Amino acid sequence: MVELSAPTRVSVVTVYYNRVQHIGGSIHSLLAQTCPNFEIVIVDDGSTDGTWEMLQSFAHLPNVRLLRQANQGFTAALNNGVRASTGAYVAVHGSGDVSYPERLVKQAEVLDQREDVAVVGCVYDNSESHNANVQKWLTGLDPDLYRQLLRHDPFTHGCVMFRRELYDRVGGYREFFRFAQDRDFLLRLSDHGGYHILPETLYRRNKPADSVNNDFQKSLIQEYFADFAVQLAITRRSTSVDLLDKYGHAAAFLRRPSRRLGLRLVNSGVRWRVTWDDEAGWHYLRAARDEGLSLRSRLLLAVGSLPTNSWAWRKVVKPALGEYLNFVSYRRAQRERALQKLRLDADAQQR
Repeated sequence: MVELSAPTRVSVVTVYYNRVQHIGGSIHSLLAQTCPNFEIVIVDDGSTDGTWEMLQSFAHLPNVRLLRQANQGFTAALNNGVRASTGAYVAVHGSGDVSYPERLVKQAEVLDQREDVAVVGCVYDNSESHNANVQKWLTGLDPDLYRQLLRHDPFTHGCVMFRRELYDRVGGYREFFRFAQDRDFLLRLSDHGGYHILPETLYRRNKPADSVNNDFQKSLIQEYFADFAVQLAITRRSTSVDLLDKYGHAAAFLRRPSRRLGLRLVNSGVRWRVTWDDEAGWHYLRAARDEGLSLRSRLLLAVGSLPTNSWAWRKVVKPALGEYLNFVSYRRAQRERALQKLRLDADAQQR
């Protein structure tokens, strides 16, 4: 067990809400970390399914701290966990996820050695209902964290580690963001440093059936929050004014129609209709009509909005789009295998 006589180097913060069946392996993966002088801050956000009772089985461990609060939501619970932590670095860990043994020590080493880096991620394994056991490889990223986050968030939130001092400087996570709180936080963090993604698989994301990404309605809301975070960041960079700080929650009325969001909604809608759930796809496509749409997006929206029972949809469009999506997945898998081979070859040469 880790000795805490020296100042705490890393604080792991993990939030639980009604995840009793996902506790054991996840917490034990943190206890197995090779990092010296780390603590685990576990926040229970008012669980009612026995989660709190099971978490208490870890309360006797010297580097584990348990907090319980009335249900306030993930963002508030995460902030409370970070505020209660004592480490110079904070690592987030998703409830039910697995951190491999060297995750903390390797991410902390980057922050030790690179003062220009504000946040560290890693390659991670993805286990989910629609994309089982696919390793996430990150390629073609912009070296500037701000520009990269405008396009796409390269992290899964549970695998990030950041400097506590910068968390305090930007004011932590903003509770307005019920979803996409990490996108907003990282965009504000990008004003104070860059990022680094370790090319090693140090984390596994396990997504239960009721997670945001497996609930199309929550996922749709998350898209709106993420787009608003981007719009806030662009305005902040150009005017030095943060609209959310200035106007509070009323700033949401200032969100503008977005071509970027429109394309994402159209793509998601078509993918849902073809692959998983026709009703969910229609929700995305209807939402996309209120956003700014390029010519490409309008054409895809028109094709993707063909009636479910029409001959053209059943016999031509849906099969063709299905083949296209399969082809995209196949090419992505090929690139991932090629990158993995390159990494393994490089590791072999170093040895």
